Amino acid sequence: MNMDITNTILDFAYQNGVGANEVEKIASTKDGDVFALSLVDANGFPLPVGLPNIVILKEDKLTLISGSEALDLIERLENK
Repeated sequence: MNMDITNTILDFAYQNGVGANEVEKIASTKDGDVFALSLVDANGFPLPVGLPNIVILKEDKLTLISGSEALDLIERLENK
């Protein structure tokens, strides 16, 4: 993934109170590209963070979805 996009998403998440150091593109939908945020340790192992945080990128607009709404979105994407 493009490092500029990764850094932009991580900065956006931080500005919105979400601590993350890993971004993974999990889908492309009509609403935009969907990215999951996570925390990983120095060895690359995921750290527990509770409910998920998702960022949707459409054109130049970023939208943060968190908590149960993000969990519902992930479930819908997995059931497609």
